Amino acid sequence: MSFESRKFKVDWDQDLPKYYFDNSPFKTHLFNSFSLLFKEGERFFIETVKMHRDSVTDKQQLADIDSFVKQESWHSYTHQQYNNWLTSQGSPAEYIEENIVLKGFGKIKKRIGPKGWLTTTTSYEHITAIAAEYVLTHPEVMEKMHPHFRKLWELHSIEEIEHKSVAFDTLTAIGGNPLRRLNCFVMSIVFIIAIFKITAILLKADKQLWKWRTIKDAASLLFNYRNGIVIKLFVPWTSALKKDFHPNTHNTTLLLQRFATV
Repeated sequence: MSFESRKFKVDWDQDLPKYYFDNSPFKTHLFNSFSLLFKEGERFFIETVKMHRDSVTDKQQLADIDSFVKQESWHSYTHQQYNNWLTSQGSPAEYIEENIVLKGFGKIKKRIGPKGWLTTTTSYEHITAIAAEYVLTHPEVMEKMHPHFRKLWELHSIEEIEHKSVAFDTLTAIGGNPLRRLNCFVMSIVFIIAIFKITAILLKADKQLWKWRTIKDAASLLFNYRNGIVIKLFVPWTSALKKDFHPNTHNTTLLLQRFATV
């Protein structure tokens, strides 16, 4: 399925609540941590996929790579604005980007070769795709988010699902083995650890880390048996370990059609 980039029309020059997700520090800072990781993450994904573009010969795949680059470029720009807003709220966003995110991706680049970068990108794209599906399929959770941020995350999620197979297919095209399942799984764990580390730093800076409300909201959002993020994403996450795994094995066409007018 072909796809194209949308320009996110997000107005940051308005009065936005600090705790925009259910008036909850934990819920808000968890999503803030995604934004702080995504700005540089998207740039890493773009650099990695473009690095291997000349080794791809299939015309449709080349078109998908170009659309992927456009989408991720706009995502990175949007999250730069988002992160600037976080800084204006007194958040240690710049510290986190410089000392956690940039250093983290720097270590990846130094310790593994270009094909390993693509394996990492494949792994991270799998996580973002299943997280995006959660955002779009659980309106009872997302309706508690301020409309400004809900729209941003829904638009981002649509495009993450649209291009979820690009890195995987690029790795296959260059002769890499996308079934290096253990390596991919390890890198996905690194991603998850980074998210919760950043969330903890944000909560600590906000003097909310060990508050009862924070603990209660974390348990509810992550482990609620009806729609907890961990509960709902664990099986899709581990599906990457299957020998016949491909991002498109799980068909999300109907889901994307539902949000076609967003």
